[in-house]
Amino acid sequence: MGRLNCKMMFDRSDIAILGAGFNSIYACYRMLKDGKKVTLFLDGKKFGASMNSLQWKDNIVDLGAHNLDLRTKIAKEFFSEILRDDLLVSKNAMFGSISANKITDGIEFPDFFKKQSFELNDIIKSIEGQKNKYVAPNSLEELLYNRYGDLLLPFFEEQVKRFTAGKLSDLSKNSIVPLNFLSRIFFESDAKMEKCKLQSKALDNAFSVSIDSREHKFLGLNAFSMEHGYPRGGLGTFCSRAEKYLSDNGALIIPSELKKLNVKKQSIEIVDNKGNIHKTDKVFSGMSTRQTFQLFSGISQTPYQFFGGTALQLFKVDLTDHKEGVSHDYLHDFSTNSDFFRASAIQIRAQKLKKGVISVEIPYDPIKEKRDWSLNRDKIWCRLKEIGFVPKDINYLDHTVFSHDKTYMFPTIDESIIDEEITINLKENKIYTSPSFLRGRSAFIQFFENLHINDL
Repeated sequence: MGRLNCKMMFDRSDIAILGAGFNSIYACYRMLKDGKKVTLFLDGKKFGASMNSLQWKDNIVDLGAHNLDLRTKIAKEFFSEILRDDLLVSKNAMFGSISANKITDGIEFPDFFKKQSFELNDIIKSIEGQKNKYVAPNSLEELLYNRYGDLLLPFFEEQVKRFTAGKLSDLSKNSIVPLNFLSRIFFESDAKMEKCKLQSKALDNAFSVSIDSREHKFLGLNAFSMEHGYPRGGLGTFCSRAEKYLSDNGALIIPSELKKLNVKKQSIEIVDNKGNIHKTDKVFSGMSTRQTFQLFSGISQTPYQFFGGTALQLFKVDLTDHKEGVSHDYLHDFSTNSDFFRASAIQIRAQKLKKGVISVEIPYDPIKEKRDWSLNRDKIWCRLKEIGFVPKDINYLDHTVFSHDKTYMFPTIDESIIDEEITINLKENKIYTSPSFLRGRSAFIQFFENLHINDL
């Protein structure tokens, strides 16, 4: 008697979505809305991946997101449909950047005011001096030079060192996406920025304004709403509700790890680690471009040369006797002597908790970083008080550091060229991916809506 073939062949789907993170969840949602038969492959990962929650003692701590952006109609409809009554909405979300211990509300870009080495007129001259020298940039250094001239390059070089071992000249222009705080700068006031931005396209591209700007045309999405949301109970709520929604609306969710993509004449076969074969017409991958290509080609891909990531420091605080509580949802700290770049207290604001967790994401190189982050906890807490993120009379009750696998790729010029070639190759075989360097939920929603995958 011959051996029993234990492989199983599942029904064919219109499209297969690869990956467990937000990109894959949204892609699955949109394809279901378009009436497609969808299979979602989690590749052995937890549903939601890095956009999730973890339990720390009696606290729920979020990973990968500080809020849900509701500023566009399509994003608001998506989060509202998934979360329903569990979506907490705030129209007064606070955002800020730091310079000389001053919070600039409404922007996430460096504020150069009171920095001794910079004067506004000098910055303007440096920017305007480049307006007739534009050349399509190949590197991040060229992109920043074309926008600002050479005056600010030392500052940008210093900032890049905080996130990755790569130099400005090594990194492709695509690295501006994970380093998007370098895209525009702020100086002193909206009035000055508005005046500059009205003068020329070069100055408009280089300077930013806050949400208080009178010139709403400069605000983009901020012009019509600052609505942000948060899931009741944390991002884990979003993940559980999204998984149920997708399943209830017909998505077949496969938890198994992926092993191979085989492109046949009339279909694409997806093989999982249990030997099961799943057929589909098209594939959209929320995984990195290279990981997707490795599944398709069977050729091992060289890892990216430069990585950055975050170590997550958590501070438990007691606000029982403090009426105002924590003052900001999150902020980016651009002080060159600080040890962190983002802090979040959204749980305390959105859910009005008396006790809560302040999380601080610290940039690090996940390959080379060896220092003991816990040794910096008091220094970081002092910095939180210094910049006014927490009240002066509040101290943390407990502290810990989680290793965080959330990493960012900063592709070199050559790596970006390779990725573009890979993307074209995959697309020719009806396998679609998002750019590996794409960051943020709003950015992905916009990308996917413009992909028009049903027309391809």
